[in-house]
Amino acid sequence: MIGDAKDVISQQHTSELQRQENVSIPIYSKNHKRSTNFLNAISIPLLIDVNYLVIFSFSGVVTRYYLEVAFTRSDKQIKTDLYSVFFQDIYANIIGCFVMGFLAEYNTKILITHKLSRLSNLFTVGLMTGFCGCTTTFSAWQYDSMYALVHGEVATFFFREVLGLCLCYCFLVLGHDLAAMLATLQLYFFQPNCDNGEETTTIKFLWRVFIGLLFACNVGLTILFIVLLCTVPDASLKGLFASLLFAPFGCMLRYYFSILNTKYSPKIPAFTLSANFIGVVLSGFVRITNERYSSIHDNIAVKVLFLGMSAGFCGSLSTVSSFIEEIKTKIADVKWRYVYIITTFVSSCLVLLVILGSFVWTA
Repeated sequence: MIGDAKDVISQQHTSELQRQENVSIPIYSKNHKRSTNFLNAISIPLLIDVNYLVIFSFSGVVTRYYLEVAFTRSDKQIKTDLYSVFFQDIYANIIGCFVMGFLAEYNTKILITHKLSRLSNLFTVGLMTGFCGCTTTFSAWQYDSMYALVHGEVATFFFREVLGLCLCYCFLVLGHDLAAMLATLQLYFFQPNCDNGEETTTIKFLWRVFIGLLFACNVGLTILFIVLLCTVPDASLKGLFASLLFAPFGCMLRYYFSILNTKYSPKIPAFTLSANFIGVVLSGFVRITNERYSSIHDNIAVKVLFLGMSAGFCGSLSTVSSFIEEIKTKIADVKWRYVYIITTFVSSCLVLLVILGSFVWTA
């Protein structure tokens, strides 16, 4: 049984890479005939993609928020410590990268090899794209690092950059290794499913019911967040609910950017780089605008809006877990790997140097 399973792994090596993380797993069986109707061909896959991205982006933002509360907040205010090498989202980035590494390896060794149900594929891809991508945030990491630099803390800047990269990479590798060990054990208990991908009428019906329930859950949660945003008096919780409302848009934009990597950028994930760069630029402008506005006005609604855009949209658009996973597994050429890393960091630092520097040095 073990030998047969390993043969299946070897034969599907190419397709495995294409199914990792942000690449949508097909929801149709091999013999399924797609509708010729344009709206059906577009709306059904889009509806399913949006469904699982939204629900898991919610969970990612909540995880990031409460990790900040647990480790880097005091009296409900974010600590701004220029001398600490631990920026506010380092714990969220570490945990997100660990889960990403585990799921990427597990998705390759178990889910794809044994052709488990579409629900399992949906759950795994949703976790990798929605949860991990929204738990980790590249824009906040770079903002905190450059915030130290423009205030003259050069050593803190370098420590935050190097420590953040090294810890995230180490925990991603740890996740890969743990999943590989578990996959080896599970090969003793799983018999590869060699069916032809056919689905019974009952399974198809249950699948449609599940997607409908998931859609209703997302709509209900969105309405709940809007109500809580308008009624909860605590400013910190208002910021959380605003972030939850903005997060799915950043997550979906990053998801569709990532699909373009395979088509148009085979050497380096240029569209992931673009997502991180856009997230950094927007986050820098939004946070500086919030600083300027807060010094003049005391409108809580505007502050919450800025926080939702920064932590929700920009934080979910930019990602560390995808960035580290691509460095480890998706760029085979070492030269292009370093080009990708250097370009990502240098472009982000330079644009934030202009944005933050113009605010701090002219204040």
